[in-house]
Amino acid sequence: MLLWSIQHQCTYEKMEQTGVLRADKNFIATDWFEDSYLWMAEQMKKRIGEPPEGVIFPVWAWYQWEGMRKRLDMRVHGRNWGEKGTPIVLLTIEVPDNLVLLSDFDNWLLILNNDFVTECNNGKEWDEE
Repeated sequence: MLLWSIQHQCTYEKMEQTGVLRADKNFIATDWFEDSYLWMAEQMKKRIGEPPEGVIFPVWAWYQWEGMRKRLDMRVHGRNWGEKGTPIVLLTIEVPDNLVLLSDFDNWLLILNNDFVTECNNGKEWDEE
């Protein structure tokens, strides 16, 4: 499966040296997101199986952008990733289908921010809670 992943440049350089792309905890906002990332890692274990030894966090990648099978345009969206001046790269990666867990980006953001996920996202369930 062809995917796209935004990574810090040093992650890319490490991947070039080792031949392996791994999530680096140093570049994850673990103070805010660690519980959510660990939850997703557990979902991956249930659906995909155990990760390679030493792997804790998943590598995030896009299968599609803006509802279409395309990569995001870094000229437009690149400034949204990392602080100004942070060297980032957009990687095109090929991953075996059986090692990918696709998720809905908007719903993932709700989980990431400890928000409430509703079945129909129309506000009615919020009122019932």
